[in-house]
Parts: sequence; structure tokens; C-alpha cells
Amino acid sequence: MQLQVVAPTIGSQACQEQLIEAAKMVAQSVEGVVDQAASVTHDEHLLQDLGAAATAVTEALNNLLKHIKLGAGPSKVGRVFYCYYPMFSNAKK
Repeated sequence: MQLQVVAPTIGSQACQEQLIEAAKMVAQSVEGVVDQAASVTHDEHLLQDLGAAATAVTEALNNLLKHIKLGAGPSKVGRVFYCYYPMFSNAKK
């Protein structure tokens, strides 16, 4: 699965706000999953793996927020940014 973010979208204030709110919701969901997992298992290996995955998601969200903050200048209009998520590579398109 590829995610496309078009530069003019990032340049739109309304779209920026929606992306930021979506990122916050994802972060809250990840935190909820980590908290729930910690309450149902004490398997240190599983919790460490989950923590590593949660950290990777957090880093990706931070990168997205940085990208949103920078916005897209006029020279970048029409440019498409691709993100590849290997965990979804087997998903039906």
C-alpha cells in the first residue's frame, strides 16, 4: 500500500489541520494499544516488540508533522510524496 500526499494538500491550512488531527488520533490509538497490551500480558519480548513498533509509528507521525509544518512552497506544486508501509504490502488493492 502506498500513501500519496500531494504538495498542494499540505499547503492548504484546512488540510494541514485535518492531517494533524488524524496524526493525534493515531498517536492516541497507539498509546491505547500499548496500554491495553501491558495490562493483559507480562511477556517482556512481546511488549518490547510492541514498544519498538509504537516508536516507529511515533517517528513516522513526527516526520509527517514536520513535513506539514514545512508546507509546500510554490516550486513543489504538483509534487507527489510516496510512503511505503510494508505491513500492508499484502493487502488487496
